Amino acid sequence: MKPDGSEVKRLLASPGTDGHATWTADGRHILFMSTRVGFKDERVMYDNSPQPYAQIFIMDSDASHIRQLTESRWEDSMPLYVPTGGY
Repeated sequence: MKPDGSEVKRLLASPGTDGHATWTADGRHILFMSTRVGFKDERVMYDNSPQPYAQIFIMDSDASHIRQLTESRWEDSMPLYVPTGGY
């Protein structure tokens, strides 16, 4: 969407929950959390959480080339883009 809130466009429609999106500094990619990979086998050993555990994904700004970045037994839900170099 534009900064004024106009031209809203839906990018994802997965069966899970997608959220907490953040842009890379160059505007070419979006990092986000998603439960699209489902429940983790280990989840039942730790708590009674009623939801699948989220993992971190990255995609191109047009929602193409979605790639999973994390694969942990814990919830990964708040991606943060930190540029490298030049500091």
